[in-house]
Formats: sequence, structure tokens, C-alpha cells
Amino acid sequence: MPYYLGAGEPEWDEYMEIIDDLPGDPPTTMFKYVEPWLAKTTVLHFPETPGPRPEGKNAEPASQQLSPEQLIERWQKEQEAASELALWKVSSMTAKCRAAGVKRVFGGYDGGGDESFSHFRGIEMNDGRVISTFGEETAAINGYELVGNAAFALLGRHDAGEFLLRGAVVIDFDACTITDEKDIDVVFDR
Repeated sequence: MPYYLGAGEPEWDEYMEIIDDLPGDPPTTMFKYVEPWLAKTTVLHFPETPGPRPEGKNAEPASQQLSPEQLIERWQKEQEAASELALWKVSSMTAKCRAAGVKRVFGGYDGGGDESFSHFRGIEMNDGRVISTFGEETAAINGYELVGNAAFALLGRHDAGEFLLRGAVVIDFDACTITDEKDIDVVFDR
């Protein structure tokens, strides 16, 4: 997980006391870095060639009455299946990105409150250029979708709730890795 500020933390209570006086997000000093909860690592490897598309796990029928424990287990399985599919989608872009000369893709993500977003930040090409927009040479690559899938592979859902989270990812097509950025200056784009 990226930098996190959430209910139950002393900083959250402090944030709730000053929220009306803040022009934007709380100070970065209130956030704590937490390792991605689904991947349980800050560097997630993906295969160079994706293999067969993962199939989703079949959930129990909605009409079946489930215990709270069964609901939690079902939710965890759904998250793991969705994360596996997201990782497969990133892997499936490896050949296309390499053919276009893309070495790495940079992006950010955030969540909490009432929704989540992923943000494309830039591409590092094999020749060392860093570009922030998609041109003719990278037209076949959807950077926003790629960043969204990378974040989902690391975290699973990171949308709504009594928390704020901010993160950044680097997708490296040479090393076949997704890295959750720990540098607070990079995450908060300062």
C-alpha cells in the first residue's frame, strides 16, 4: 500500500479536527507508508509472456445466506482473482511496449473518501527520453489503463472509505516488475 491516513489512526483524528481549515490534502507528514496489502511486497514480478488469461473464481449464488466469515473469504477470493487478472493484463502489454521502445511507465494512484483514481505520469523510452504524452510511437499503449492495472495488481480495491491513500508505481518492461514507490516526494509529485 502507499502512503496511508485512515480512521483509527491518531493522525486521522487530528486531520478530522483541521479538515475544514485545509485548502487541500492534509500535510504529507500525517501519512504513513504501508506495504501493498494484496501483493504483500513492494516489487511485484510479472511474466514476460502472459500465458492464458486467468479465469475468475466462481462466487456462491447471491441467494445463498453467507456468514460474515464466508463473506470476507469470498471478498478476498474476488480481490485475488481481480488482482491476478490485472497482473496478466500488464504482462500482456510487455511485447507491445517493448516493440514501441517503451522501457518504463510511471503513474500514480489514490483512493479513499468516495472514489479512487489512477494517473498516467510518463514513459521512459529505451533511448532515455522521458515523455509525458502519447504520440505516434506509443499510440497503441493505454497508459491510464496500464497504471490502473498495475495499482490493482498490487492493492486490489483501493476506492472508498474513511481513509486517504496516495501512491505511485513504476512498470518496468525490461525487468518485468511493478514497483510501488516509497519515495514520498515522488508519490506526492513534489
